[in-house]
Amino acid sequence: MNLTALNSDQLAQQFFCQVEETVAAVSVDKRDPWPSAPTAYFNIETLYKGNFGNVSLVQTKINHALSGVDVKKCILKSINLSKQFYNIIQKSHNSDVDQKTVSRISRLLRRTVMDLYVIGKCRHQNIIHAHSVFMNDGNLMISMPRFHVLYDLVDEFRQLAKNEPMPMTIIAPIIRQICRGLDHLQHIGIIHRDVQPNNVLLTRNGTVKLCHFGQSKVLTTKQQLHGCKTPVGKEEFMCAEKLSNLVAAGLENCRSYGYSADIWSLGVMVLSMISYFPNERHHRLHRNFALIMEEEQATFMWLTAEMVQLRARLLKSGGNELKSFLSNCLLNPDGKKRPTASELVNHPKLLKWCSESIEKDKAVIKKLLIDKVDFANKMKIQRDGMNFDYLECKDIPAEFYWNDDWKTHDSECYTLRISKRTSELIKTDFQYYNPDALLSALYKLVESEVICFGDVIPIRNLVDEATFDLIRRLRESDRDQVEAIVTEYEPLMASDVLNKLVLTVGFGTLSTSDEVVTRDSFNIY
Repeated sequence: MNLTALNSDQLAQQFFCQVEETVAAVSVDKRDPWPSAPTAYFNIETLYKGNFGNVSLVQTKINHALSGVDVKKCILKSINLSKQFYNIIQKSHNSDVDQKTVSRISRLLRRTVMDLYVIGKCRHQNIIHAHSVFMNDGNLMISMPRFHVLYDLVDEFRQLAKNEPMPMTIIAPIIRQICRGLDHLQHIGIIHRDVQPNNVLLTRNGTVKLCHFGQSKVLTTKQQLHGCKTPVGKEEFMCAEKLSNLVAAGLENCRSYGYSADIWSLGVMVLSMISYFPNERHHRLHRNFALIMEEEQATFMWLTAEMVQLRARLLKSGGNELKSFLSNCLLNPDGKKRPTASELVNHPKLLKWCSESIEKDKAVIKKLLIDKVDFANKMKIQRDGMNFDYLECKDIPAEFYWNDDWKTHDSECYTLRISKRTSELIKTDFQYYNPDALLSALYKLVESEVICFGDVIPIRNLVDEATFDLIRRLRESDRDQVEAIVTEYEPLMASDVLNKLVLTVGFGTLSTSDEVVTRDSFNIY
């Protein structure tokens, strides 16, 4: 559909239709249902207020079958999508909708859906989840657990330590867990693009969680070769590839970047916990030091050769090994030479400062950082909760736990076919616990304009339900006798019935490399 042919009211209808369908698809976390109505939240205490939304601490009543009603606290984010939408329309200075306006609205929609996809569908203990999502008078409302913000913890540590650097024995376990979250996203095909201390949360027990995925992007196989070009994220945490795009004359002159850009941001995050960059008191690194390193073709060790105080802080935090680790790995100006998130999880240089297990890493973070700066829990953050530090359950029917159907469901390989009329558009195999092929396939349909971005999560939900039905049928029939599940779906932007899609989900073929899921692999989900 040509969106420039629509007036602003019609465009608003299309935009909010997609948002509302997406919100409905992730409105409730089936693992731990919370209210999805604005009237259910009370005792509102505003923590942050901005031009397009606010963050509040609220209370709500949760009904439990055994224990009755329990009053719980959580964070309630309010994002004024209506104000953002009409702000874009007003900036066009034109009664007609031009291509530039449509592009801006499309980016707003993609940011919104991307954030909802990750917090609503990507289940991993190092990725934040939403309790519930709902709309309220043009505002997107997201309720989620209240955790510590890494930026605040680092600032409080700095004050207590009288500006002394944080030791790598605290930093490395945090970075390691962040890498686990990034690795999970990358397996799905998502690049975060805004890794910084304000976008990292910690539970009271030391579990680290990535948050704020509005700038994230899906990289299909084709895009992985060419990468991203838009320079999003906090400027001080950008690699040279992104910084150069801030001043590029047009998109055609922008450089590509990929997953390694997030690794550079991790390196800057390490500096933010040692020298408190970009707010150092003395011997400040230039905010765009990445460009300086690239222009001079210099290493990080060379750049800091005459910065005596910074070198002393690095030495005190992690010794000469830290300077080498930053220079050769995280802050390597050559993106191709930076290790991947997967490699960093068990990287020998990083493990030097970590414990033998993630659980022991969490205990170290709790003891040396969280208890040190907030032993009294001044913010009254809930210590324990469903899926805080472990994934106690999954987005599957409760009945699957009664007879271990969840094991069969997770270890099975499924095939998804999407067709329109007589043409097959995509065919892909996927596994429920590792659905990277699924998102990539759906995103290709978005790029080819068969579906819009708002269709991604509703289609994903239909596919999920089909896999559940297949397992139910498997109880009474042999695998090769179970018929595929066929569902019709009408895309949100479809103009007639001929645009309906047919979704066919059946059993696929497991390759010899596919892992059968057991209880031992439950925690990686």
